[in-house]
Amino acid sequence: YVVPLKFKINCKMTKKDYPKKVHVLVLDNPFPEVAIYNFTPYSGEAEVSFRLRMRTSSEVVVISEMIDKTVGLKKQHVEVMLGACS
Repeated sequence: YVVPLKFKINCKMTKKDYPKKVHVLVLDNPFPEVAIYNFTPYSGEAEVSFRLRMRTSSEVVVISEMIDKTVGLKKQHVEVMLGACS
């Protein structure tokens, strides 16, 4: 199933406050890590919108590695269902 996903990291995007890397994982996929995004202070915003493939309903996890060595984590269960007209 193809699922839309959007995330935004709440930071100032300065040399002391930006995410170096953001990992997107779908825990029940055969290969859980579906994307890695790299940012710099010049990226403008730490915001991404994309579509990802999911094998089944699962927890989707976004992990941000900040430049100051802190780590942020957000997870949400995403249900995928076969359409009624399929």
